[in-house]
Amino acid sequence: MKFLICLSYCVAPVLTQMILTGKGLDTSSTLPGNEPELAIDGDGNTYFMSNYTLPGEAYWQIDLEGYYDVNEIRIQFPNMVRNPPENRTISLSKYSTFEPAHTFLCGQNIPGTTSTWMCQGLFAVQYIRVTTDQPPLVLHEIVIYADQAVQPVLEGTSLETITTTTTTTTVSSGSSYRVMPGYTLTTPTATLTTPMVTMCSIWCQQSLGCTAFSFNKGLLVNNCKIGASQETTLSSGWTANIKGAVMDMRRAGYSCS
Repeated sequence: MKFLICLSYCVAPVLTQMILTGKGLDTSSTLPGNEPELAIDGDGNTYFMSNYTLPGEAYWQIDLEGYYDVNEIRIQFPNMVRNPPENRTISLSKYSTFEPAHTFLCGQNIPGTTSTWMCQGLFAVQYIRVTTDQPPLVLHEIVIYADQAVQPVLEGTSLETITTTTTTTTVSSGSSYRVMPGYTLTTPTATLTTPMVTMCSIWCQQSLGCTAFSFNKGLLVNNCKIGASQETTLSSGWTANIKGAVMDMRRAGYSCS
């Protein structure tokens, strides 16, 4: 994924739609006649359905067969209402085991029918999984826009290790941060789920106007906050990182003419 400084007129990039036919698929279960391939056959009238008689989470998963920077995911769900509402998630991972350290969320608590998600690519991924907590999972169609990565991006390679002492100044891609354990941002502009603090730092660097971020390693979701304001509040488990040096601010996913 490219990050360019936009000095004048910027236009949205042209997204590359992946050809998903023939790629490896995996599911928690399948209702006969509603095979997983029907979610990527290009026909919105057909659909994949998991077995509705089985308890627990249901999922549909695809192997992209290579590392990709995923930009956007569009999914057509069925037009039906459940009570209580089902909780759908879209997880992206380097590995089929979906270990938290190598996985991030593109969408969570997904309502409605046809929806589009702009994915904040923390690193290149190979596997995408759509999950519901209320079987059956039904997918009419899924479309993925992604660019093939030159090589997998290893977490932490672009950043020095961030320490958690109050007296240490942390260097991160040319910018110094003052680390404040026990504090979080008072008015964050965005929240994300990240596998590690370095990914949270990268997200701040790539977000226009970000001057601080906070991270909570004890949380599995919504554990990274970024913001333009450096005002902090006491909060157990969080660590605030306040930028002290001028950092090159870049906006993700745009090209300039």
